[in-house]
Amino acid sequence: MDNSFWDYLKTKLTVTEFENLANLVGCPARRLAWIKNGSSDFSLDEIHKLGKLLNRNSLDLIMEYSLGEGNISFKELRQLAASQGYEIKLLAHAA
Repeated sequence: MDNSFWDYLKTKLTVTEFENLANLVGCPARRLAWIKNGSSDFSLDEIHKLGKLLNRNSLDLIMEYSLGEGNISFKELRQLAASQGYEIKLLAHAA
């Protein structure tokens, strides 16, 4: 996840919402700081809460901003996609 997600958040949330983001997504402020500096990543539950807060589909947030890539398994991503009518498969390439 790069800074574009944090820039996006700043444009979509009020100052109060942004300042209280840890409480709104249900994580400690210290964990949110780790996520911001790249040493941790959002959980699937936290991404769902972000999606509700931003009025965005959580799968779209994952795919657009690579949210949760260090915490979400491929199986979880496939299940989330399937629940929305999508199918994600691995692609093998032989060069």
